[in-house]
Amino acid sequence: MRYLSSTLIVATVAGSMALLCGFRGQAPQDPSKAAAATIVRERGITDSEDGLLAFWLSVDSKNVVTLSRLAQTRATDSEVKRFAATILTEHEQLLEKLRPFAKDADSTGKDGSNAGRDANGRDANGRDNSRALPAGNPRGDAYPHSKLLQELGDQCLASTQAELEQKNGPQFDRCFMSMAVAGQMHAHDKLTVFERHVSGDFKNVVVEAKQSARMHLDEAKLLLTKLESKELRVATPTREAK
Repeated sequence: MRYLSSTLIVATVAGSMALLCGFRGQAPQDPSKAAAATIVRERGITDSEDGLLAFWLSVDSKNVVTLSRLAQTRATDSEVKRFAATILTEHEQLLEKLRPFAKDADSTGKDGSNAGRDANGRDANGRDNSRALPAGNPRGDAYPHSKLLQELGDQCLASTQAELEQKNGPQFDRCFMSMAVAGQMHAHDKLTVFERHVSGDFKNVVVEAKQSARMHLDEAKLLLTKLESKELRVATPTREAK
């Protein structure tokens, strides 16, 4: 968990500056599932951490929903409005798909903290979770990572909204789409990494979301290029007139 904790903090900050079933500790009967469970254990991802990753994605998706609604009211280009409406709908749907997994992040001992574990790092079922106990914290009262992710998400949403609200007309359209390109690129990278470490139904959600991010990244790039070309055509006669 120490590795995951550091990764959560560093990757969230880096990604936000630009703009999801698990194995329950019981041996599965299916040999293929047993092999998958071994891989998950070796990579250090547990059901609790699946919940934290899903929560992380939920925070991101809620921010996308909020910013897309803003774009629907402030954008002047019809294609930008249509793009905002599309990702708004898709992220609302993604939030529903993440809900069954993300709820674990709010449960005792399932938010990336060490609640519910004894001083030896064992949970109520006797499983050894000592890897999750940070140095100098023998009682297992680690910082609740879900709260940290939520705070980071709130801060990034506030600064992004503040930046967008300073823009008007074509300038808003271009700023929103520039953020969309950066946001979809970061989302695709994040989902690519998550896909390597999760399994089962949760992995299916991650794969589908990653495919959508790739598609929307291509759309955002194309639309941003169109907006820049349009502004260039408008500006050229002005320069010639001078």
